[in-house]
Amino acid sequence: MTDAPKPAVIGIAEGSSQQAPFIYFDGAATTGVNYGIIQIELAAKTLLPEPPSVRTDVLITAHLRCSPNAAVSLKDAIEKALEMMKLPSGTVTETAKQ
Repeated sequence: MTDAPKPAVIGIAEGSSQQAPFIYFDGAATTGVNYGIIQIELAAKTLLPEPPSVRTDVLITAHLRCSPNAAVSLKDAIEKALEMMKLPSGTVTETAKQ
């Protein structure tokens, strides 16, 4: 009787930053292109107390800069994630397993 092969373990590459930030945003505030580099400013709304009410401000949370190829890759990843949202809750897809 032979042992079943163990599945490959996916780990974090040596030298990878485990301190990389998690970026939350409510929308893309502005977009542009500068010398062939895609520029996207991500923004989030924040609530600030201003008695007797609350003020809403929009803050830039990230400045994305990438090549056109990287932008296509990001777009594809976002589209795949949006497709996953359509699946029944608890469904694991091949992409999610990797």
